[in-house]
Amino acid sequence: MNLTVIWEDVLARLEKNFENTVLELSFNTYIKTLKPMFEEDLTIYLCAGDETHKDMVQQRFLPILAETFSKAISDATGIEEHYAVVIDTTSELELIAPKKESMPGVLHLNPAYTFESFVVGDSNKFAHAASRAVADDPGHTYNPLFIYGGVGLGKTHLMQAIGNSMLEKNPNTKIIYITTESFVSELIEAIRRNNQEAFKRKYRNADLFMMDDIQFISRTTSAKEELFHTFNTLHQAGKQIVISSDKPPEEIPNLEERIVSRLRWGIMAKIDNPDYETRVAILREKLPYIKQITGSTLDVDDEVLHYIASKNDSNIRDLEGALKKVILQAKLINLDKPIKSIDMNITESALSDFFVEPSTKSITPRYIISLVCRYFDITESDVIGKKKNKEIALPRQIAMYFLRDITDLGYKAIGDQLGGRDHSTVMHACEKIKTQYDSSMEMKNLINDIRQKIFE
Repeated sequence: MNLTVIWEDVLARLEKNFENTVLELSFNTYIKTLKPMFEEDLTIYLCAGDETHKDMVQQRFLPILAETFSKAISDATGIEEHYAVVIDTTSELELIAPKKESMPGVLHLNPAYTFESFVVGDSNKFAHAASRAVADDPGHTYNPLFIYGGVGLGKTHLMQAIGNSMLEKNPNTKIIYITTESFVSELIEAIRRNNQEAFKRKYRNADLFMMDDIQFISRTTSAKEELFHTFNTLHQAGKQIVISSDKPPEEIPNLEERIVSRLRWGIMAKIDNPDYETRVAILREKLPYIKQITGSTLDVDDEVLHYIASKNDSNIRDLEGALKKVILQAKLINLDKPIKSIDMNITESALSDFFVEPSTKSITPRYIISLVCRYFDITESDVIGKKKNKEIALPRQIAMYFLRDITDLGYKAIGDQLGGRDHSTVMHACEKIKTQYDSSMEMKNLINDIRQKIFE
């Protein structure tokens, strides 16, 4: 059992489960930042960044993690077992399994993520070519390589393909592949333990440094400072840097200009949504692997792949999930009544509720206030209350701005929504944010990012 592959499946399932719910932010903050370490005696051991991180996951997410791991492993192996999940910090895990190879600091790359298994189309051919060039000649022309695009389009695949290719040529290559959330968590733990020097040595001695989803670093000052110095050290030493994001550097809120400029030193490679032909090719490439992990020997009609690929708004991860669901349902049907292949009748039945047409979101004043609070990691009682410190005042003013801009509420009604504030206070706040939006690129990026989340 490849725990890295299973963990990616678990994350995909949980992400779909929490999407557009009040727990979506908690999922990104606490679950995605965990690291899979090892499995022993039907127990999965995950590493948390610190005690607070550990406690939060144990209190809120342990049952659903155990249930999802059990389902994912059962689907992959065909063996139904109930797995327990243990959350520990780095030091605790070192006591439990000091000789395990998958301890923190050791490379975690999915061996299935290679250039050969990456399907190239018009939407990603430049990013693929740039990644190939980096793997063949690291630290030179394309340094850094910045790959950006939406969720589930192959950014992680390309990054890990670079790492796998360089390891194949030189097994002694020092490679760091890390998500931004894990980087931040490790830094916080290093500061807490007064062990920053070890942290710096780990990241500044890499031959290849890869950071996934840099957009999540934008509100963490110490992490941005550490990334800046790590970038400088590696770049001056001629080491290769690869960064991914869901948007280009200048659109990442609160990312300082000095970091933005460095990320633009090399090459920018955008990945767009794949076209129809590429989606069909991706499904054909993924089909043998999905049949393997689901334990299916049934043939799949080509019409089925074309039907799934016809869903224009779906990313690659959704397409894979749809194909997996069809195959799993066909396996159940085959147990009752043997079938030779998976046809459109089975497919349409299996996916009847998978590709749900998006409903029109009701953007209420309460929804806007709640989203702004979650974005800035504050409570609604904070923004409605009397606190006037900058950490609360700015989100409050931004909430007022959006309530005026998006809803039909007047200044007095907006004031009533935010703790009974005077209409002149609301008017001043709206004018202030509008002025800053027009004059500050940082504020413009911040407002645009929140606006996008409101209408997602």
